[in-house]
Amino acid sequence: MKNGVFLPLDTNKPIYYTEVQFQKDTKIDLRLFSEIFTYLRDNESDLRWRAMIIFKSRSIEPTARQRESVEPLLESPLVKRIYLNELEASQTTPLVVQIIQLFVIKKKQF
Repeated sequence: MKNGVFLPLDTNKPIYYTEVQFQKDTKIDLRLFSEIFTYLRDNESDLRWRAMIIFKSRSIEPTARQRESVEPLLESPLVKRIYLNELEASQTTPLVVQIIQLFVIKKKQF
């Protein structure tokens, strides 16, 4: 759906890559890592990085077989996967996350 690169003001902090996915895409993982390593190759390869993949729900995540080649990266502390329909909103939940959650809640929950 949409991705982004967030460059820190403090060069001691890592670059953050995000991917927001609301539909099934079996190559999302490959595309994300391809973009990360292309960016690092074309820019400063010594920069640290982290990635976050935000899924509408766990059901649209690629299967274990589809992500087998990148599984070690996905399971590393460098990558965080978030499922919007599983997040519990509270007073401390950032407003942007609460707004995105509106796209995944069911009508009867309003």
